[in-house]
Amino acid sequence: MVQADHLMEMGNHGVYIENTDAKITSSAGNVKVIGQGGGCNSSIGNTGIFLFKAGQITAGSLGTVEVKGTGGASSGGGNYGVYIFTLGSKITSSGGNVKVTGQGGGSGSAELILE
Repeated sequence: MVQADHLMEMGNHGVYIENTDAKITSSAGNVKVIGQGGGCNSSIGNTGIFLFKAGQITAGSLGTVEVKGTGGASSGGGNYGVYIFTLGSKITSSGGNVKVTGQGGGSGSAELILE
């Protein structure tokens, strides 16, 4: 029997949004997204909120957007709070405020990564 906490894990994201069809959106209301990365021991890449390949969090009209991500607490690296990766990935509002807060977790991590 092998227990998961003894394996090298990766990618335990709190919120993962990938591709152009993957969106969290509102036409006019406010949007709030909170994500907490998981992982254990020395697992890596446990991001709180990960937008990849044009994933989007958006609000229309005067809607506000609030995004808060916390990376996993494992001892591995890459436990980012919020990670926005590749062209087309975005967090926007048509006319309201946008607030993005990230808190890195574990070692070798960062609050916010834009790539």
